[in-house]
Amino acid sequence: MHKKELRGLLCSMLLGDACLIKRPDCVGATFSFVHSLKQMDYALWKANLINQIFKDKGLPRRCRTYQRAMPVDKRTGKVYHNLTVYLLWSKYLTILRTRTHKVIQFKEMKDAEYLLKQLDSDLHLAIWFGDDGAELRQKNPAKTKLGNPSYDLCTDSFTLGQQHLIQQWFKLRYDVLPSVIKHSGNHRLHFSVEDSRKIFPVIAPYLMQTDSMKQKFWLSFERYYNPKSTSPEIGDEDIIQVPEQNQVLN
Repeated sequence: MHKKELRGLLCSMLLGDACLIKRPDCVGATFSFVHSLKQMDYALWKANLINQIFKDKGLPRRCRTYQRAMPVDKRTGKVYHNLTVYLLWSKYLTILRTRTHKVIQFKEMKDAEYLLKQLDSDLHLAIWFGDDGAELRQKNPAKTKLGNPSYDLCTDSFTLGQQHLIQQWFKLRYDVLPSVIKHSGNHRLHFSVEDSRKIFPVIAPYLMQTDSMKQKFWLSFERYYNPKSTSPEIGDEDIIQVPEQNQVLN
Protein backbone atom coordinates (compact mmCIF):
# COMPACT_ATOMS: atom_id res chain seq x y z
CA MET A 1 0.00 0.00 0.00
CA HIS A 2 1.03 3.64 -0.31
CA LYS A 3 2.43 4.12 3.19
CA LYS A 4 3.63 7.66 2.42
CA GLU A 5 0.03 8.81 2.00
CA LEU A 6 -1.02 7.08 5.21
CA ARG A 7 2.00 8.40 7.08
CA GLY A 8 1.20 11.97 6.08
CA LEU A 9 -2.37 11.64 7.34
CA LEU A 10 -1.36 10.07 10.65
CA CYS A 11 1.37 12.64 11.25
CA SER A 12 -0.98 15.57 10.57
CA MET A 13 -3.33 14.12 13.18
CA LEU A 14 -0.45 13.55 15.61
CA LEU A 15 0.40 17.24 15.38
CA GLY A 16 -3.14 17.76 16.62
CA ASP A 17 -5.26 15.56 18.86
CA ALA A 18 -4.07 12.06 17.98
CA CYS A 19 -1.90 9.79 20.12
CA LEU A 20 0.41 6.95 19.16
CA ILE A 21 0.85 4.95 22.34
CA LYS A 22 2.69 1.77 23.13
CA ARG A 23 0.41 0.21 25.70
CA PRO A 24 1.71 -2.23 28.31
CA ASP A 25 -1.40 -4.40 28.00
CA CYS A 26 -1.06 -5.12 24.29
CA VAL A 27 1.58 -5.87 21.73
CA GLY A 28 2.82 -2.89 19.75
CA ALA A 29 1.44 0.63 19.41
CA THR A 30 -2.09 1.95 18.94
CA PHE A 31 -3.06 5.09 17.04
CA SER A 32 -6.13 6.93 18.34
CA PHE A 33 -7.92 10.23 18.69
CA VAL A 34 -10.95 11.42 20.65
CA HIS A 35 -13.59 14.04 19.89
CA SER A 36 -16.75 15.08 21.66
CA LEU A 37 -20.03 13.88 20.18
CA LYS A 38 -20.57 17.45 18.95
CA GLN A 39 -17.69 16.81 16.58
CA MET A 40 -18.61 13.24 15.72
CA ASP A 41 -18.97 14.11 12.04
CA TYR A 42 -15.43 15.50 12.00
CA ALA A 43 -14.02 12.44 13.81
CA LEU A 44 -15.73 10.07 11.36
CA TRP A 45 -14.53 12.19 8.43
CA LYS A 46 -10.94 11.76 9.59
CA ALA A 47 -11.44 8.05 10.15
CA ASN A 48 -12.83 7.72 6.64
CA LEU A 49 -9.76 9.43 5.18
CA ILE A 50 -7.64 6.70 6.73
CA ASN A 51 -10.05 3.94 5.76
CA GLN A 52 -10.18 5.12 2.17
CA ILE A 53 -6.46 4.43 1.74
CA PHE A 54 -7.01 0.81 2.75
CA LYS A 55 -10.10 0.56 0.54
CA ASP A 56 -8.22 1.87 -2.47
CA LYS A 57 -5.60 -0.82 -1.97
CA GLY A 58 -8.20 -3.55 -1.45
CA LEU A 59 -7.11 -4.18 2.13
CA PRO A 60 -9.59 -5.09 4.88
CA ARG A 61 -8.00 -3.02 7.67
CA ARG A 62 -10.24 -0.24 9.06
CA CYS A 63 -10.37 2.23 11.93
CA ARG A 64 -12.61 1.22 14.81
CA THR A 65 -14.86 3.56 16.75
CA TYR A 66 -16.66 3.48 20.05
CA GLN A 67 -18.50 5.92 22.26
CA ARG A 68 -17.63 6.35 25.90
CA ALA A 69 -18.60 8.51 28.84
CA MET A 70 -15.82 10.28 30.67
CA PRO A 71 -15.79 10.36 34.49
CA VAL A 72 -17.85 13.11 36.08
CA ASP A 73 -16.10 16.46 35.78
CA LYS A 74 -15.71 17.68 39.36
CA ARG A 75 -15.86 21.33 38.26
CA THR A 76 -19.15 21.10 36.37
CA GLY A 77 -20.70 17.88 37.68
CA LYS A 78 -21.32 16.81 34.08
CA VAL A 79 -20.52 13.61 32.25
CA TYR A 80 -19.00 14.19 28.81
CA HIS A 81 -19.58 11.71 26.01
CA ASN A 82 -16.88 11.21 23.41
CA LEU A 83 -16.18 9.23 20.29
CA THR A 84 -12.85 7.41 20.18
CA VAL A 85 -11.33 6.37 16.87
CA TYR A 86 -8.43 3.95 16.91
CA LEU A 87 -6.33 2.05 14.41
CA LEU A 88 -4.65 -1.25 15.18
CA TRP A 89 -1.63 -2.19 13.08
CA SER A 90 0.95 -3.32 15.58
CA LYS A 91 4.03 -3.82 13.40
CA TYR A 92 3.73 -0.65 11.31
CA LEU A 93 2.63 1.66 14.13
CA THR A 94 5.40 0.45 16.43
CA ILE A 95 8.00 1.32 13.80
CA LEU A 96 6.32 4.64 13.06
CA ARG A 97 6.37 5.58 16.74
CA THR A 98 10.17 5.28 16.87
CA ARG A 99 10.20 8.13 14.32
CA THR A 100 7.35 10.32 15.58
CA HIS A 101 8.60 10.48 19.17
CA LYS A 102 11.93 11.27 20.77
CA VAL A 103 13.36 12.20 24.14
CA ILE A 104 13.52 15.97 24.61
CA GLN A 105 14.62 17.49 27.91
CA PHE A 106 14.56 14.02 29.52
CA LYS A 107 10.97 13.46 28.45
CA GLU A 108 9.58 11.42 25.56
CA MET A 109 7.35 13.56 23.36
CA LYS A 110 6.22 14.05 19.79
CA ASP A 111 8.99 15.07 17.41
CA ALA A 112 7.69 18.16 15.63
CA GLU A 113 10.55 18.15 13.14
CA TYR A 114 9.77 14.66 11.87
CA LEU A 115 6.01 15.24 11.83
CA LEU A 116 6.32 18.46 9.83
CA LYS A 117 8.46 16.74 7.19
CA GLN A 118 5.59 14.33 6.48
CA LEU A 119 3.07 17.08 5.71
CA ASP A 120 2.83 17.53 1.95
CA SER A 121 -0.83 18.45 1.42
CA ASP A 122 -3.16 21.32 2.33
CA LEU A 123 -5.45 18.61 3.66
CA HIS A 124 -2.87 17.93 6.37
CA LEU A 125 -2.88 21.58 7.39
CA ALA A 126 -6.69 21.58 7.49
CA ILE A 127 -6.65 18.60 9.86
CA TRP A 128 -4.14 20.32 12.12
CA PHE A 129 -6.29 23.44 12.33
CA GLY A 130 -9.48 21.38 12.67
CA ASP A 131 -7.95 19.68 15.69
CA ASP A 132 -6.10 22.50 17.41
CA GLY A 133 -7.04 25.75 15.70
CA ALA A 134 -9.12 28.35 17.54
CA GLU A 135 -10.99 31.15 15.78
CA LEU A 136 -10.64 34.36 17.82
CA ARG A 137 -13.51 36.81 17.50
CA GLN A 138 -13.32 40.26 19.04
CA LYS A 139 -15.20 43.50 18.63
CA ASN A 140 -13.65 46.29 16.59
CA PRO A 141 -12.33 49.35 18.50
CA ALA A 142 -15.76 51.00 18.43
CA LYS A 143 -17.25 47.75 19.82
CA THR A 144 -20.03 47.94 17.26
CA LYS A 145 -19.34 44.71 15.37
CA LEU A 146 -17.00 41.77 15.21
CA GLY A 147 -13.62 42.33 13.62
CA ASN A 148 -12.20 39.84 11.18
CA PRO A 149 -11.05 36.69 12.96
CA SER A 150 -7.52 35.65 13.77
CA TYR A 151 -6.32 32.23 14.94
CA ASP A 152 -4.48 30.55 17.74
CA LEU A 153 -2.95 27.17 17.03
CA CYS A 154 -2.80 25.26 20.30
CA THR A 155 0.69 23.78 20.09
CA ASP A 156 0.98 23.77 23.88
CA SER A 157 2.38 20.24 24.07
CA PHE A 158 5.55 21.17 22.19
CA THR A 159 8.64 22.77 23.69
CA LEU A 160 9.52 26.40 23.03
CA GLY A 161 12.27 25.27 20.68
CA GLN A 162 9.76 23.19 18.72
CA GLN A 163 7.41 26.18 18.61
CA HIS A 164 10.08 28.17 16.78
CA LEU A 165 10.64 25.26 14.40
CA ILE A 166 6.90 25.17 13.62
CA GLN A 167 6.90 28.94 13.22
CA GLN A 168 9.61 28.75 10.53
CA TRP A 169 7.82 25.88 8.80
CA PHE A 170 4.78 28.12 8.30
CA LYS A 171 7.00 30.86 6.90
CA LEU A 172 8.64 28.55 4.37
CA ARG A 173 5.51 26.63 3.39
CA TYR A 174 2.75 29.27 3.45
CA ASP A 175 4.59 32.59 3.73
CA VAL A 176 2.98 33.46 7.05
CA LEU A 177 4.83 34.05 10.30
CA PRO A 178 2.79 33.34 13.43
CA SER A 179 3.90 34.75 16.75
CA VAL A 180 4.94 32.49 19.60
CA ILE A 181 2.87 33.60 22.58
CA LYS A 182 2.71 32.57 26.21
CA HIS A 183 -0.68 31.31 27.28
CA SER A 184 -1.59 29.86 30.68
CA GLY A 185 2.00 28.91 31.39
CA ASN A 186 2.55 27.22 28.02
CA HIS A 187 3.33 28.40 24.50
CA ARG A 188 1.26 28.41 21.36
CA LEU A 189 1.13 30.14 17.97
CA HIS A 190 -0.94 33.20 17.14
CA PHE A 191 -1.76 34.19 13.53
CA SER A 192 -2.50 37.82 12.74
CA VAL A 193 -5.62 38.75 10.82
CA GLU A 194 -3.51 39.21 7.69
CA ASP A 195 -1.97 35.75 8.02
CA SER A 196 -5.31 34.19 8.98
CA ARG A 197 -6.78 35.63 5.80
CA LYS A 198 -4.05 33.82 3.84
CA ILE A 199 -4.40 30.51 5.64
CA PHE A 200 -8.15 30.03 5.68
CA PRO A 201 -8.86 29.78 1.91
CA VAL A 202 -6.26 27.01 1.83
CA ILE A 203 -7.96 24.88 4.47
CA ALA A 204 -11.61 25.88 3.94
CA PRO A 205 -12.40 23.37 1.14
CA TYR A 206 -11.64 20.55 3.58
CA LEU A 207 -13.18 22.06 6.72
CA MET A 208 -16.45 22.78 4.91
CA GLN A 209 -17.02 19.03 4.51
CA THR A 210 -18.31 18.72 8.08
CA ASP A 211 -20.95 20.79 9.86
CA SER A 212 -19.00 20.95 13.11
CA MET A 213 -16.02 22.59 11.39
CA LYS A 214 -18.27 25.04 9.59
CA GLN A 215 -19.61 26.00 13.01
CA LYS A 216 -16.17 26.16 14.60
CA PHE A 217 -14.91 28.57 11.92
CA TRP A 218 -18.21 30.24 11.04
CA LEU A 219 -16.89 33.80 10.96
CA SER A 220 -13.97 32.78 8.78
CA PHE A 221 -16.33 31.17 6.29
CA GLU A 222 -18.34 34.37 6.29
CA ARG A 223 -15.39 36.75 5.89
CA TYR A 224 -12.60 34.82 4.19
CA TYR A 225 -14.15 32.17 1.96
CA ASN A 226 -16.49 33.27 -0.78
CA PRO A 227 -15.07 32.18 -4.14
CA LYS A 228 -17.60 34.32 -6.01
CA SER A 229 -16.44 37.61 -4.48
CA THR A 230 -13.18 39.45 -4.03
CA SER A 231 -11.45 39.65 -0.67
CA PRO A 232 -12.93 42.27 1.67
CA GLU A 233 -11.08 45.54 1.88
CA ILE A 234 -8.84 46.00 4.88
CA GLY A 235 -10.46 48.28 7.43
CA ASP A 236 -11.41 48.48 11.07
CA GLU A 237 -12.63 44.89 10.91
CA ASP A 238 -9.01 43.77 10.50
CA ILE A 239 -7.91 45.33 13.77
CA ILE A 240 -7.80 42.58 16.34
CA GLN A 241 -5.61 42.39 19.40
CA VAL A 242 -3.86 39.41 20.89
CA PRO A 243 -5.84 38.64 24.08
CA GLU A 244 -4.37 40.41 27.09
CA GLN A 245 -3.46 37.19 28.88
CA ASN A 246 -1.24 36.17 25.95
CA GLN A 247 2.30 37.51 26.03
CA VAL A 248 3.90 37.77 22.60
CA LEU A 249 7.42 36.38 22.70
CA ASN A 250 8.37 37.22 19.12
